[in-house]
Amino acid sequence: MDLQNIQDQLNTEFSKPSVKYIFWFDDKAEYENEVSELALDNAKLQVLDGRNWLYSKWLFSESDADSKYLIYAPFSFKNIAGLLYGSYAEITRIGSLTSLWYLSCLFSARIIVQALISLLGFMGVKNFEKWCVVFALILFAIGLNIPVIEGGYLWNFDVAFIAGGFILLGMALRLPILILAQQENFILALVFIASLILFYVGTFARADSLDLSIMANATYGNIFYFFYNSIFGTILILLISMIIARFAHESPHPFSLNFMTYYIGQHTLGIFLLHKNFLWEVAMPFTKNFMAGYPEFSQAFIGAVISFIFAAVMCLIIERFVPQLLGQFPRYEQ
Repeated sequence: MDLQNIQDQLNTEFSKPSVKYIFWFDDKAEYENEVSELALDNAKLQVLDGRNWLYSKWLFSESDADSKYLIYAPFSFKNIAGLLYGSYAEITRIGSLTSLWYLSCLFSARIIVQALISLLGFMGVKNFEKWCVVFALILFAIGLNIPVIEGGYLWNFDVAFIAGGFILLGMALRLPILILAQQENFILALVFIASLILFYVGTFARADSLDLSIMANATYGNIFYFFYNSIFGTILILLISMIIARFAHESPHPFSLNFMTYYIGQHTLGIFLLHKNFLWEVAMPFTKNFMAGYPEFSQAFIGAVISFIFAAVMCLIIERFVPQLLGQFPRYEQ
């Protein structure tokens, strides 16, 4: 189409009060060199180049929220099918953020768990926790025996069975965990030490026999130790949180965890997506360089702490300037 005709049509559309943004996806980039020549009567041009997403968000919502814009994108969505497929292998193939596999997997696990909970409700079972354990074992058996295929399964359904099993186990153990949280300090300390020793036996004590477990692509290593370390690692983390909470409320100088826990809870996904990439690309190379003589566990721990702080601070900055990236859409006064 002739550029003049395009310009006339655009000006006609922008003259309408109801039209504020027009998106032009030029998948073949046919007008990439000419688009800047458009003479728009009542609108501005913003060209997306694949690197200015953050700036564009800020421009439209903060800096120049009142203006009309033609948003020109000279690229295609040829990888959208792989992104929607959602498997770790497909997301890696198209070069997207690999952490996104977690979203589709968790969504699939949620579907499976909700279907089973609805089934238990339909059956009218009395011992809900016992049936959660039974179904968890069934999901584990299914997830471990599904054959691995090239490209992975839609929405990581194979891994979702394993994830769903852990969710059901958590639901089954919710009451015992709450009871444990109310115990005396010395009992918490004893259980903490026991779980720490058991977790150490399953990880560091195994030395070179420790298997690499990558749940994202259904690589579980030694099955026994996969579940062993998952269970005792989770218990260890829960106990750490219990001890911190107990110390916060009962120490001679109590302090509040409300803001910290609320903030982390509200930004878990943002922290997760930022944390992993910073950990592998920045924090781990840094700790390996400056902590060369220290155990790898110490390097990984320090790297994880640095990455967590970075991710939390970045979420604060993003929330302040471009909250839309975190799924927040504040109302601006006219």
